[in-house]
Amino acid sequence: MNPARIVMASITFALLLLVASILISITPLLAFFLFLAGFDQLDDIYQAVYGKTLVPVWIMPIDIFLEVIVVIISLGILYISITYALYSSTMLFLILVPLSVIMIMTALDDINIDWSTLRRRA
Repeated sequence: MNPARIVMASITFALLLLVASILISITPLLAFFLFLAGFDQLDDIYQAVYGKTLVPVWIMPIDIFLEVIVVIISLGILYISITYALYSSTMLFLILVPLSVIMIMTALDDINIDWSTLRRRA
């Protein structure tokens, strides 16, 4: 059990659900994918704690797709945070910079784990 991995996946889970709940009235389809990606992070927490996943191997390509969505959303959050941190005096954007980097690192690590699981099973 890696505590740092659990903390990073928990932060990513919370931020994805927050962004999805904000976007649900604007773009329901994107919010749906963000909710799915958030629950994928919840599965990653379960995997880090118990050593097994709730996702069957045949769903791993969908899991990788959701992780790519997390990377894209995180890159967008990082870009917006850096852009607005230069012009805003609030701490929100400064806090979102390291959080988005954590989200990117978590998603890339999950892609690596899922890809290696798929290759082992193939």
